[in-house]
Amino acid sequence: MKSTMVLIPAIISLLMVVCLSGCGQSDKSASTEIQLDAAAVPEHLRPALPMAMRFGFADGGFRDDALDRASPSELSELMRVVREYGDEIDRWLESFPPEVDMSDEAAAMMYMLLAYEELGL
Repeated sequence: MKSTMVLIPAIISLLMVVCLSGCGQSDKSASTEIQLDAAAVPEHLRPALPMAMRFGFADGGFRDDALDRASPSELSELMRVVREYGDEIDRWLESFPPEVDMSDEAAAMMYMLLAYEELGL
């Protein structure tokens, strides 16, 4: 019985440390942009890079945070970019052979399109 009384506070303390340290990481990561190499993107799609850097997170929680923090003008720009370049981005993504990993730049573009879909517009 005594060992249980000692373990319970220790477990609660450990859980609090884990939770609090994870919460801080999410805020920091979601507030940064993804670093991408413009040279790895077809020239005609480079105007979409700023939105891919802002919203192209693979982690759905980070994408949600980025969308939640975005201003109305940033969301409007995301919508404009996806409407203007979305079909061309899809064609570029489909050009990657299945056995080859897509580049970080292509993945960010794909996740940017997913962020747009998650807006539900």
